[in-house]
Formats: sequence, C-alpha cells, structure tokens
Amino acid sequence: GGGRAHSTSNEPGSTTATPDSATALQSGPPPHCHVQFVSRTKGAPTMLCSNAACSIGRLPRRVVVIRHGQRLDDVPEHERGNGDLSRPFDPPLTEQGCRKACEVGQRLAKMGFTFAAAYTSPFLRCVQTTHGLLEGLGQQLQGKVRVDNGLSEVCSHIVIKDAGNRSTSDLTLSLPELKEQCPRLDAQHVSAVSMPQWGETRGYGSTSAERYEATVHRLNSATRAPGDLLLVTHGDAVSAVVSMVAPKAMVFNCDYCGFIVLTETVDGSRGKDGSLFQPWKLETGTGETGVDWLQQ
Repeated sequence: GGGRAHSTSNEPGSTTATPDSATALQSGPPPHCHVQFVSRTKGAPTMLCSNAACSIGRLPRRVVVIRHGQRLDDVPEHERGNGDLSRPFDPPLTEQGCRKACEVGQRLAKMGFTFAAAYTSPFLRCVQTTHGLLEGLGQQLQGKVRVDNGLSEVCSHIVIKDAGNRSTSDLTLSLPELKEQCPRLDAQHVSAVSMPQWGETRGYGSTSAERYEATVHRLNSATRAPGDLLLVTHGDAVSAVVSMVAPKAMVFNCDYCGFIVLTETVDGSRGKDGSLFQPWKLETGTGETGVDWLQQ
C-alpha cells in the first residue's frame, strides 16, 4: 500500500511473451479479450489485457473507492444557507461538498484515470458527489452512471438517524429524481441487488463490511469494457475495502471525498505477508488521498 496512486508504469502487471503467448500474438487475442500490444526496444513484445479472466496476461484495472462530500447536516445551521434538510435521513451536500467533489474529479483526471464505468450509492449525497466528480473529470467517463444498492450506507438506525418507521427502500429518491441531480445517471438501470435491510452491523468483519467487499468484486466482474472503475459510496465502505486488501490495517479517518485506489493483481500474486492470495493491491498509501490507517 506504499505505492502512490499517480504512478504510471507503462505496463503495470505485465508479463513477457512466452512461446505460448507469442503464438497468441500471431493468432490474435481470444474472444472478449481487451488486448493492447506494447512495443519494447528490448526483449519480446508484451501482450496486455484488462480482462481479469484472461489467461494470457492483462492490464490490471484500477478501482477508485471514494467517500461522498460534506453533508449538509454536518455544518452549523447558520452555515446551511438554502440547503434542504426536509429528509434528514438522506441529506444533500453542502456547497463546499460540491466544490470538493469537482476538485477531486480534476485530481483523478490528472492522475490519468479513464473510467469504463461509474457506480454510486443511491443516497443523495453520493449522487451529487458523483455529479461533481464528473464535472472535474471532463470526458474521462465512457458510459453512464449507474446506481447500485450494494454501495448504500450502513442500514442501521445508529448510522441513519431520523428515519422513523420507513423501510430501507424508502430512504432514497427515485431514479428520475436522482437523475435531476446527476444528468449522466442511467435512470433505466435497475440495481442488481436490493437495498440492505435494517439491522446491519458496522466495523471489521461486520455484515456491512461483507456487503461492501462483495459489491467491489461484483461490480468489477460486471464491468466488461477496458478501463478503470469509479465507486462512490460512504466512509464505512472505504474502511471495509482497505481492510479487505490489508487485513491488518485499521482505518481511523476518512475525509469527505477521501478515496483509495485498488489495482487488480495478476494470477499467483500474494498478500503483503507473502502467504495468502490477494486479488487486489492498494496503490494509495495512508494519508495520501484523505484516508488514514494504522498497520497493526
């Protein structure tokens, strides 16, 4: 996790062509293999692929997991301006939160990200954050934004306050209403999973952490096009994903719009302790992008 996110090696995770891959270079890639042919001045040419299921090599996908911007109920009442807190269980962003999202989008663009897909939690603050990120990113998103319920806030009355007797499916706005907040949102897309039910736990090994981990894997597998993946979610999700990749890490701070960057690793890679298979590695280190953790 010590590598910086903006490191831009030309062939991350690449493998030099073997006799088998040399044959593949002549015959062409297998179906559904997103291949780039890289010329080298020394050594054999390298075949890179962004499809994690490809057995001849790959260009590892980067996944950005980012917390939403500043929420309106987190500032004193006299600083809220015309902000609307009529739905206190689903607060919007502050103006500062919108600006910060745009700034982070610009930062991601400078870091060289080109996103094949973007998914957001259905909560208003995440959808508005996604809109701000896209404004900063410019044309660095190839498709539309999709809502995925797996990225939702921890469904606990301790976390989501003032929800009364509402079911979790009634906590968020409709897709057409969310599209008004983020025009790039696909209002026809239906999330592959339902909203979590009340009673989720939070923290390491919790039911919400398991959900967040499963969601990262599921959305990565569902993204077929080559390119990076943007996931806009909540602070607990960022912490859960750090712990997924580095089980001995304890996150103690995640700023608004704090984010981490994951990179897929090639087959046969192992975790930092050298013992367990680890399909991901952290490209961002503690404190580099608004997320801080201790390594136990």
